[in-house]
Amino acid sequence: MRTLFGAAGRGAVRIETLTRDVVEPAVASRTIAERESGNLGQGISGIVSPQPDTCCLAGLKHDEDFRSNIAVTAGVDSDVSATFMLYTGGAEPVAESAEQVVPAGQQRQWSLEKLFPDYPVLTGPARVSVRMSASAIVYVSVVDNLSTDAATFLGRRPQHQWIVPVVARTPGKNETFWTSDLAIANVSPSHADLVLEYLPENSDNLDGGIVKDSIRLRPGHLLYFTDVVKELFGVEEGKGALRIGSTAHIVATSRVSTPAAGGGSIGHGVQSVTPAELNPESKVLSGVRLRRGYRTNVGVVTGESTTALRFRLFDHDGVMQGETHLEVPARSMGQWSVDTLFGDALLEKPDPAGGLVVDGDADFFAYLVTIDNSSQDPVMYLPAH
Repeated sequence: MRTLFGAAGRGAVRIETLTRDVVEPAVASRTIAERESGNLGQGISGIVSPQPDTCCLAGLKHDEDFRSNIAVTAGVDSDVSATFMLYTGGAEPVAESAEQVVPAGQQRQWSLEKLFPDYPVLTGPARVSVRMSASAIVYVSVVDNLSTDAATFLGRRPQHQWIVPVVARTPGKNETFWTSDLAIANVSPSHADLVLEYLPENSDNLDGGIVKDSIRLRPGHLLYFTDVVKELFGVEEGKGALRIGSTAHIVATSRVSTPAAGGGSIGHGVQSVTPAELNPESKVLSGVRLRRGYRTNVGVVTGESTTALRFRLFDHDGVMQGETHLEVPARSMGQWSVDTLFGDALLEKPDPAGGLVVDGDADFFAYLVTIDNSSQDPVMYLPAH
């Protein structure tokens, strides 16, 4: 904020591409706080399309361990009037906010206790539906009160199918151990019959992964797992993608986290994607950091075919620094450090930051995870969507 605009505060940044005959740029942002135990923060992918006039947020927490803040960014063409409805385990909302107005091109943010003063403390994860007068960008930050680390989730329109790009139960560097929670909210007036399928990393899952079906979720209710890989699939150690199918409209969110050195937890939100977001189009990812105390991983989720992939690494000035090729089995995922991918071909690491372009010959999705070595705190960046 200060470097570009000479200002302090909080808000949205609008970026307009003036050269119309080039590919839309990829943008990533990280909000950080300096702590004695290391830097903590949350990542926000920069190219985000406004959502329709009703969207949903699941897995919100607001108790002695966590707090949640919701933000709305209005488009430049019109003001947005928003009303928030809080659900804690039933088909009917337990509270409805007063109407909140966000002027065109601006952003407003509220804590749950400001929106719903009668419900400042929740007894478990909840969901919020947002009814708006016009399309806008909506997100929630779920903050660990002890570590102060935050995870970000974008508001999405409910769907019958979701893919969580990565769920984990695995050790990491510096004595970390990563697990994934999962929240699924049934936003429809009818029962949702769920089928969840865990697709192990680097395995050909064309004939099926580990399937958990016959889960019935009542109208308006929310299903929550604190360690979904073990609790639901019995996997003691592993990493993979998660597919969720439902007979009714649902939303799903997940957070990968590890205990923090100073107490509490650190991690990042994993944005669920729709099957349509797995496609053969190039994925442009910004936010690669490999110097000055950072490292970066790139992950890929495949569709119904084994996918041949090309990875190209670019420096901050657009100069390509390396190219490598890999193949990922059907209905699977893989995740690698950028150093491992490029090896000796990495002549000049991006400094301070760079980008990746991932191409494939079949349906796939790609993401980045950039880790701050001072705290081991990761943030996730997605391609433009």
